[in-house]
Amino acid sequence: MTATMTDLWPVAAVEAPRVLRGPDLTGEAVLDAARSFMARFVAFPSEAALDVATAWAVHTHVTDTDGKLAFETTPRIAFLSKEPASGKTQALMRMGSLCRNGQILGDVLALGFASLISEYRADVLVDEIDGMIKGGGGAQQVRTLMLMGYQQEGAQWMRGSKPPISVFGALAFAGLDKKWRSAPSMEALRQRTIMIEMSAAAPGSVEEYRPREHRALAKAIRNDIAVWCQHNAGTILELYPEAPEGIHSRNRELCDPLLQVADAAGGHWPVTLRAALRELLLGESDAPPEIPLLTRLLEALEGIFAGTRQLSTVEIVTALFDLPDAPWRKLWPSDATAPRELAAMLAPLGVSPVKVRVGDKTMRGYRRVDLAEHWDC
Repeated sequence: MTATMTDLWPVAAVEAPRVLRGPDLTGEAVLDAARSFMARFVAFPSEAALDVATAWAVHTHVTDTDGKLAFETTPRIAFLSKEPASGKTQALMRMGSLCRNGQILGDVLALGFASLISEYRADVLVDEIDGMIKGGGGAQQVRTLMLMGYQQEGAQWMRGSKPPISVFGALAFAGLDKKWRSAPSMEALRQRTIMIEMSAAAPGSVEEYRPREHRALAKAIRNDIAVWCQHNAGTILELYPEAPEGIHSRNRELCDPLLQVADAAGGHWPVTLRAALRELLLGESDAPPEIPLLTRLLEALEGIFAGTRQLSTVEIVTALFDLPDAPWRKLWPSDATAPRELAAMLAPLGVSPVKVRVGDKTMRGYRRVDLAEHWDC
């Protein structure tokens, strides 16, 4: 096999973190920002899946002075689906954009895989894991490295008389569910993996990720994660978290690094993440059904318009931002790009901004008649 790699983020350089911004940069705030970012662009199947993916991305930033992942174990995480076009690759990429040094791999060779982890301290993200399920030789060797690298102790790849290479590092992947679950060759790796079942999302349920507009936001959030982890690495690594009820043995190992992050972050995260892990690993959940983001937007617009025939985009965005306990200000932090974000969410419904009259001015906005047919959906 020939190794190929898409460098979504430079391998050799991780951006310097921004200056610590005082009390606002709490662990809870950092994880909440990362969670909100991924929720904008990925239709996760549950709140639990989103919570775990958030903690996983953050845990990759907890490193020693040599830049190596500092936990004793690092759980593998898999985005799986029964069919293509389910959003699994998007989930892998958006989570990867918040990792310390996320690198997407396609066709994988053992030496390239090991070098990324050992030399470049990369968090390896493997798309189309199906290609690794069958076959011997090189594929078997890579599967072995993926398995070895789960635990820091003993994660040394010996290549004849050459110096050993450490393959301990973060690993996430995406692939088809049926092949992954049924392949005997993947049994040991399955036991070390938190699995998230993706499914095709309804049009408009999430925003389209546009690199020119959103890459800078991902970088800013990633830098905040880095700052918080650097300042709190000692606290995180000294924690011995209590396992969620019903979780033991191997599953306990999967949970520990993520729980160390959540417990250090504080706020709602210790409770939130334990509930999420119990749901994903044990299938137990008391969470209420999630209301899709587009549904929340339509409900908000119905209240904002009330008896008004038309409103400018500026008026709508301002009203959305003023709603109590609403997510729009967090989802659209830039006033300059918020109108485009609103338009992108409404576009799948066939609703586009038009010219409206506001006083004696003509501005871009929306008409009640174009939105009303969607308010009873």
